[in-house]
This record gives sequence, C-alpha cells and structure tokens, in this order.
Amino acid sequence: MAERERLLLSVLLFIEGETWVVQCLEYDIVAQGDSPRAALEALGWTIGAHILLDKEKHRKPFSTLQPAPSSFREKFANAIPLSDPQALTLPVLTFELPVIEKDVRLAT
Repeated sequence: MAERERLLLSVLLFIEGETWVVQCLEYDIVAQGDSPRAALEALGWTIGAHILLDKEKHRKPFSTLQPAPSSFREKFANAIPLSDPQALTLPVLTFELPVIEKDVRLAT
C-alpha cells in the first residue's frame, strides 16, 4: 500500500468583529465561524471541497491557488502557537485524502 501524501498547512486564526477567521498561508484559502473551532471546521470542509474539485478536473490539489498575501505571513510569524490536537473535519470522499497536519497560530 502506498503511503498517503502529507500536507502541512500554516493556519492563522484571528477575530474580525464578532467572527473568527482562519487563513491558510500556503494556499489563499479562508474560512470563518462563530468560534475558533467552527472556523477550523469550516476550513476543513473548504479544503475538502478544493481537493474534490481538483480531483474531478484531473488536477493536482490546490494547483490553481496562490499563496496567501505576504501580510498574513508576517502576522503568522508573530502569532502565538496553539495546541490543536483535533484533526480538521473533512468530507467523506470516495478516494483517500492526504494526511493534513496544521500549525495553528493566534494573531496578536
């Protein structure tokens, strides 16, 4: 059995008004929720949708996405690392998804 692809995502978590926002740095993917956990769950569904769409189009996952703007990288570098042992919630698909690891940090 082939080893599953591993994907490490850098994720910046911040609050905008009353909404929690998560911004992925490697790919310009953003999601939001009414709590940090809800925002991370929404990110998981968004990532799963991108993987599914790319697979249907016979493309490498995320190949059409650019990295997040550099301003987010600067915020991430100064952010507080969070311990987040819970895996991203991804949709159940008929093919094997990559193993997704994440480095979540809270913007200061």
